[in-house]
Amino acid sequence: MLEDTINVSIEEQVAMFLKFVGHRWTNRSVAFEFLRSGETVSRYFNAVLDALCVLSRDLIAMRTTETHPKISSRPGRFHPYFEVTYI
Repeated sequence: MLEDTINVSIEEQVAMFLKFVGHRWTNRSVAFEFLRSGETVSRYFNAVLDALCVLSRDLIAMRTTETHPKISSRPGRFHPYFEVTYI
């Protein structure tokens, strides 16, 4: 989903994104570090974020919300943490 451009490789796009997310850098500091304009950094941040959102549909699986039978059948051991309510 990401493509190399004439000036910015995929690796650099992801590196800029990770500086934002992992190190809490500002747009200006990432632009200074990678010698890019703020608009370029913002454009590629959004491109990587969009690609990750598309990939997340395939990679992230929703877990079930049902309580495991071992927990619900033995309420004494897990009672302080998991309260089973019967309606």
